[in-house]
Amino acid sequence: MCLKEGQNSWRRNICLIFLAAIILLSSITMASAQEKNKEQLIFSTVVYPTNRSETNALLLVESIRDFAGSLSQAPIWCFVPQYEKQLSSNFQNRLSEFNTTLIPYEINHDALRFFFAADIHAAAIAESMAVGKTDFLIWLSSNTLILHEPTAFLLSDGKDLAYRDDLIVRPYFNAGILITRPENVLFKTWRDTFFKVYQKPELQQLYKQDERYAIFIHQAILSGVILATLTVEEIQELPSAYNYPEHLHGEDITANRPAILDELVTVRHEGFYQDPDWKQKMPASDSLKDWLAERLPQ
Repeated sequence: MCLKEGQNSWRRNICLIFLAAIILLSSITMASAQEKNKEQLIFSTVVYPTNRSETNALLLVESIRDFAGSLSQAPIWCFVPQYEKQLSSNFQNRLSEFNTTLIPYEINHDALRFFFAADIHAAAIAESMAVGKTDFLIWLSSNTLILHEPTAFLLSDGKDLAYRDDLIVRPYFNAGILITRPENVLFKTWRDTFFKVYQKPELQQLYKQDERYAIFIHQAILSGVILATLTVEEIQELPSAYNYPEHLHGEDITANRPAILDELVTVRHEGFYQDPDWKQKMPASDSLKDWLAERLPQ
């Protein structure tokens, strides 16, 4: 009897070990599959139902698809605040050609009227959606052009945020180009802090002194959040070829001033196409000018 019970116990143990091995291998396989399906990066931006915003967003999307090299097929999320106006059907039809996802989101109408409030809210939503789906979330203002493969968007080990500024006197981060690891919830912290303080009476008084304080309070709050949550070692500055302001090229006296925009990786603009003489004035090659002209509304 004892021998038989011992044999049965041995068999049960072997079965349990075998089942445990199967479960372990299955979990490893599932984790590997999830990691394999995880995107290296996701581009995200916000678009408003206005001609200028739609034009900017289309130029951004097409520049990613045409010029971003090995990153050109990464997912692109375009966030759309919901209010009485709707995106044009022409914009939606064109955007669908580039495998881009339109994501509507709700925002308080009072907040919508404040400079960049809707952008901050959209960035936080993008971050929450990106957790577990990508290594890096790329937040770009829609008035951005990608002209070469943006390899610096892939953060180095130990870095949790990448940004681009011009001359830095005090820490001040440009919200038009931010690369973050979504699990760090930096954008959520930025949004929560912004909506908690932006209407405080002391700031209201500041806005009355100069409208630019209201326009750029979002970046001041962003800078505070970054400095409060990240160490210097966790922050990575992008090279000077990123986020270059095309509209300030004529005033640029720095050593990083490009001869032509084609030398840059990403460019910011202020609606260059609104000037009928933009092709004569833009410091760019004929091929880049032609590429832009072919994609502008007629």
